[in-house]
Amino acid sequence: MSSGKTVEAATDRAQKLVRAQFPEAVTSAFVEDSMFFLTAEVTDGDEKRSASHAYTLDSTKPAELQAAAEDLAKRVTEELQ
Repeated sequence: MSSGKTVEAATDRAQKLVRAQFPEAVTSAFVEDSMFFLTAEVTDGDEKRSASHAYTLDSTKPAELQAAAEDLAKRVTEELQ
């Protein structure tokens, strides 16, 4: 799998993990300058809540990207609860 496809798979996974907990969440995720970013916003009645977190990457190897996706999704969902 190429690095671009590996990154895309990891960003998709992070967003899916958040939406598994918050199906209505608006999410975005991307990797730039060795940083993996994940943001989610949910609406609870009239209130909007958002959470953004980042993970410093040592590489774009699949295992590290997947670990980052899971870590970020966990932190974002915990903050939104």
